[in-house]
Amino acid sequence: MLSFAISTMLVTKLFTLPMFCRGFMQVPEETPAEKKDTGGLVAGGEDTTANKFPYLASLRHPSDDSHFCTGAIVAERIVLTAAHCLEPDLGGTENLFVDFGRTCTSCVDERGIRRVSVKRSMKHPKWTGNIKDGADLALLILGESVDGPYLRVLPQEDPAERFGDLQAFKFAGYGLLSDEKLSENLQEADLYYRSDGFCQRIYDLFNYVLEPKDTICATGLGNAEVCRGDSGGPLILRGATPEQDLAVGVLSAGSIGCGEDVELPALFTNLYLYQNDLRLYIPESSPATTAPVPTQPPLSSEAMFALMELKVQNMGAALISDWATNGDFCGWTGVSCDAEGNIQRLEIPSSGDEALRGTLPRQWSLLARLEEMNLRLNEIEGALPREWSTLTNLRRLAILGNRLTGSLPR
Repeated sequence: MLSFAISTMLVTKLFTLPMFCRGFMQVPEETPAEKKDTGGLVAGGEDTTANKFPYLASLRHPSDDSHFCTGAIVAERIVLTAAHCLEPDLGGTENLFVDFGRTCTSCVDERGIRRVSVKRSMKHPKWTGNIKDGADLALLILGESVDGPYLRVLPQEDPAERFGDLQAFKFAGYGLLSDEKLSENLQEADLYYRSDGFCQRIYDLFNYVLEPKDTICATGLGNAEVCRGDSGGPLILRGATPEQDLAVGVLSAGSIGCGEDVELPALFTNLYLYQNDLRLYIPESSPATTAPVPTQPPLSSEAMFALMELKVQNMGAALISDWATNGDFCGWTGVSCDAEGNIQRLEIPSSGDEALRGTLPRQWSLLARLEEMNLRLNEIEGALPREWSTLTNLRRLAILGNRLTGSLPR
């Protein structure tokens, strides 16, 4: 069993990089002043209050009182956050203090804020200083006790077994709504669980490697995203009350830009894999007596990711080169929608010079308003998915010239 390594001073540089590494993607090195802006970014979220997430902690630089990372209080004197938030080379610091009860990012006179010193920090012993190697977890030991409610972190269950695709979570953070627009208020957003296999296909699409391997993958389905930070913030399975909320992950990496054309799923360090280490410092909680409050993802977002199941089988195909995880899918090549944004028609026949390959996605069963589908003369193979029996509005199906078997399920 591993314990957390204790550190009471600033860490020295563990490695040298010619590029400043934000998450798992490299961007040009920034100035020290710019490096402080690493945390607290929820693009596409909505205003919320600290009362709704009373356990959230704002990690702040003492030099200018600026927010740089997020954490959560999980026991009387313990805050859980990401290890990379403590690395100077990644824009963090171990010389910090913590604010609780903060709704406004930078207000100096907000009522209800409690400021607490950090006595020492404890990074996971497997943390190497490189996010790609995983173990991106740290505990902050506070200089004084803080009353709850505390965010539950124990016990944990294997997310791959407990959660189905599109299980809803909450995420909250301070800061930017986009790369250019700063929000002064705490933001919250819905994020949705995606399998490692799905996320790997999305990463392959943009030629990125899905690392590290000890993470949970979640996405805002094009409506919201974490980007360039909110580092250390918890991925929250909501209960009926804040006391019953459960953290299942800690934000380690996300997309480079806020609201840009490429939205990669965010990666949260999987607390299930580290629960034995956490038990050394954090009391075991009783399981919530009330089931988590369910939140359904927007149907339009489900439809977008259903379409992407064909895209990931045809990386680089010019026929659907404009299909991406951000943007209005009703404007994609071959996609037509009604006035309410429901997909009504898919027209993607072979161009003659190029054909689509792979199998028909079973997820297209979500396209409940689909009336016409034309995939003629492509090279799609396999059986018509039985899940398509839900496509009761489909009145035209043109699939001649493919390598398909079976009949449309009824």
